[in-house]
Amino acid sequence: MFELFKDNRGQAESVFRLMIDSAIGLAILIIIISSLSQFDRLSLNQSVSDFRDLVVSSSQSPDGQVFNSKELTFAQGQTFSTLDLESWTNISEKCFEFDSVAKASMNVSDGRDVAEFLSRFNVKVSAKCVSRSCDPTNQADKSNCCVCCKVLFGKVLTADDSINCPRN
Repeated sequence: MFELFKDNRGQAESVFRLMIDSAIGLAILIIIISSLSQFDRLSLNQSVSDFRDLVVSSSQSPDGQVFNSKELTFAQGQTFSTLDLESWTNISEKCFEFDSVAKASMNVSDGRDVAEFLSRFNVKVSAKCVSRSCDPTNQADKSNCCVCCKVLFGKVLTADDSINCPRN
């Protein structure tokens, strides 16, 4: 009879060890999944930062030079407006335009002042700015766009691509 209880205790111990090992395995799995999620967020944040740097660099060299990004990743629902670009560059929002060749994955508003990603999207971005003959520090020229910029998603801009500057 003593042998019967001893065998049961041995079986209970292996079930207990299996339960502990399962809990440890689950904890490790949760840590791995949360790390992957964190890396994904970092990738999205880095893409927004790289996009900002691209626009700022282009606006600081308004000589028609085309600035191209590596492939950037944007999340579904991510939006950029020309107001965002104005806050990054101190160039009036009216002096920027968005365009896209990736119509299925993103939407550019009719006024070309808002770009919205309809799904998670990997895209190369190009930006180009040109200077016009006016003085942004002159009050009379304040309403004019002394620098006009175009941001294109999904295709590389060329030096020959025109920029529709909204103000004359």
